[in-house]
Amino acid sequence: MMRNLVKYFLISIVVFGASTALAQTTPPTLVDPADVTFFEHLKSQEMSELSIEELRQLTLLTFIESAETGEVTTKRLVKYGELLDTFVKQSNNDPEIAAIRKGYNGIRAREALIGMLALIFSKAATRGLDKLVRDNPDNGGVLMQRGLNAVFTPTFMGRNRFIERDFKALLSDRFALSGEARAYVLYYLALGYKKMGNDEAVQAQIDEIIQIGVMPWVGLAKEIN
Repeated sequence: MMRNLVKYFLISIVVFGASTALAQTTPPTLVDPADVTFFEHLKSQEMSELSIEELRQLTLLTFIESAETGEVTTKRLVKYGELLDTFVKQSNNDPEIAAIRKGYNGIRAREALIGMLALIFSKAATRGLDKLVRDNPDNGGVLMQRGLNAVFTPTFMGRNRFIERDFKALLSDRFALSGEARAYVLYYLALGYKKMGNDEAVQAQIDEIIQIGVMPWVGLAKEIN
C-alpha cells in the first residue's frame, strides 16, 4: 500500500498551475521532486530567510521525501512529523502548509501497527483537513490536500464524497485551471471514481485528459483501466 501511495504522491505534486485571474482564489504550490539541487538549496537556508512560497515548496518536497519507499519505522515517521510541525510554526499556520501536515497523519494511519492508533491518526488528518477547508474554501492547496487524502483513505471511513467535491471545485471557473494543471486534477478525480466503482465517470475523465494531450497525464490516464 505504501508503495502505491508513494507512486501517486510523487507524481501528483510535480506540476500544478492555475490562472490568477480570480484574485480571491489561491492555486496550489508548484514543486518538482526531481530537482534535487533545488531541494538541497532550500534545506541549506535558514528557515527564517525563506519566503512563504519557498517554505511551501520545502514542505511539499519534505512530504515527498518522507513517503519514499524503503523501511518505514516509527522513528522515521515521528522525525518527519516533527519537521513538518516546524514548518507549520515557522509559516504562522499557513493553510496549505498546515494541510500538508494534516495529510501526513494519513500516512501515519496507514503505517500504524495498532488499530486504535490508525484511527487516531486518520481522524487527526480528516478532521484537520475539514476545518482547514471550512476556513479556507478558496485555497487550492488546501482543497488539493483534502482531495488526495480522500482518494487514499479507505472507503469505510466515509471520505469518498470529498473526492468529487474538492476536485470539482478545483476544476470549476473559480480556479480556471487549464493544460497540465487541469489534467492533473482530472487524473486524481479519475482515480477517485475508480475507487468508487464508477467506470463511466472514470472514462469521462480519461477522455478529457487525452483531449488536453499533455504528458505525463495522458500516459498515466491510459494506465488507469
